[in-house]
Amino acid sequence: MSDRFAGTVGVPLAALLACVGCDLANVEVVVPVPDVMVVEATAVLTVDPTHPAPGHAHILAIATRYPDRGHPHPVHGASIRVTGESGQSMQLSEEMDPVPNCVDRDFFGACYRGGSPLSPFDPGEMLSLEVVLPDGGVLYGTSRMPGTFSASDLALEDGRCRLSPDTNYRFKWAPVEGAAAYLAELGVGGVGEMEVDDRVSWTTVLIGNDLSEVAFPRGLLAVLEVTDPDLAGELRTGLPEGAVADIALGAVDLNWTNWIREGRINLSGDVRVPSVFGDGTGWFGTAVRWRLSVESREANGDNDLPLCGPPLAD
Repeated sequence: MSDRFAGTVGVPLAALLACVGCDLANVEVVVPVPDVMVVEATAVLTVDPTHPAPGHAHILAIATRYPDRGHPHPVHGASIRVTGESGQSMQLSEEMDPVPNCVDRDFFGACYRGGSPLSPFDPGEMLSLEVVLPDGGVLYGTSRMPGTFSASDLALEDGRCRLSPDTNYRFKWAPVEGAAAYLAELGVGGVGEMEVDDRVSWTTVLIGNDLSEVAFPRGLLAVLEVTDPDLAGELRTGLPEGAVADIALGAVDLNWTNWIREGRINLSGDVRVPSVFGDGTGWFGTAVRWRLSVESREANGDNDLPLCGPPLAD
C-alpha cells in the first residue's frame, strides 16, 4: 500500500494512512486570523507485525500560507527537520512534483518528504518538529510516537498470508501505549466484477485507545463507507475465492486524533486540536503501523502461504 498513509488524516488512500476527508490536501483549515502559516506533518513508522523491530520511517509535511486576501499558496524553500530524543534526526526535502508523490489530487501547499528503510526513530520515542521559513519564521511541535505495535496469532511469509474463502478473521494486538485511535486502510481486488488488479480502497478511523482487535473484513465493513450494497454484502462473510486484499493498520497519537476527530472520534477530556506553534499553527502527528497482503484461496501445496491465523467463529 502507498506510503501516503503518512499524509492521511482520516480517510485517503493515503496513507493513510493512511490514508485514509482524508489526506493532508483534503483538510479544510478554519483560519481565525489573517495571513496565517499552517504546517501539517506526520511521521509514520512501518513495522513487521510479527517481529517488532525498527522499520521504515516516512515523514510528510505540507506548508501553506493563508493570506488575509487572495488564495492559499504553497510555501517553498522551508527547512523542515524532525529530531528524536536520541539525537537522531531526519531532514525533509521539498517534493517538486507533489501529485502523485505526496497527494493524489491538486492542493495549495508545498510538500516536503523524508524517508529511511531503517528508521532512526523507535516506537514510543518523543519526536520534535522544527520548521524554519524562508522569511525567518519558526514553527515547532512535539509528538511521542505510539509504542510497540505487534499482532497476535498472525502468521506471515514476506508480508503475505492466506485466508480460506468466505471466512472472517480477527486481527488482534497487544495494547499500544500512547495510541489515541487507530487508522485502517483496506484495498480489495477480485470481488464481484473487479479484476484482481483493480483495487477499491477505503480508510477509516477505529475509535478507542483501548481497542485491541478488529474482525476482517466484517468488522472493518461496519465502519467503512462502502456505498455499493452488493459489494458490501459479498464481503460481509469474508473474501470470495480468488480475491486479494492489502491491509494497513496504524496506531496514531493524540495529536493526529485531535486533528481528525470532528465527526469521527469522541474522546473525553479537553480538546487540544493544534499541535504546531510559533509563527503559525497546524499539527504534528505520529503513527506506528503494520501492513500485509491477503489472498483468499485454499492451499496449493505444503509450501504455500500460511493461513493468516484461526478463523473467526460466528
